[in-house]
Amino acid sequence: MVNHLEVNGKKVIEKDEHGNVVSEKDYGRVRAGYQAALHNPATSVETKRTAEKMLRTLESQHGEAPVVHHDNPEHNDEVHLHRVIGSYKAVLHRPTASDEAKRHAKEVLREMGALSPTPEPGEEEAEEEDRE
Repeated sequence: MVNHLEVNGKKVIEKDEHGNVVSEKDYGRVRAGYQAALHNPATSVETKRTAEKMLRTLESQHGEAPVVHHDNPEHNDEVHLHRVIGSYKAVLHRPTASDEAKRHAKEVLREMGALSPTPEPGEEEAEEEDRE
């Protein structure tokens, strides 16, 4: 017995093969459940594939652009690393960031190998003045 899910506003309606309503659930909670299955390391690959398929179907019925989920931990780690680097680089260009925050961001970026290990001209003098 395979039930059919359809999205109607903020509700996910589950119907049986005869079109009878079996249940109505909140869209956000149903979506969160499928997302949790995707990120749970104890979930089987087959279940993750089913969850991703269901998410795409629900999101498209709800009018959202489907989100691409990756099972590859290396891809996720690389994406995370790029986001961290991007965040620290953004601090360097943010006019409202304090000098201390910018120094910390530069230090972290240098340690990560995302910034030249030697200070740019003029930076050394500014850093020495701040230490005094």
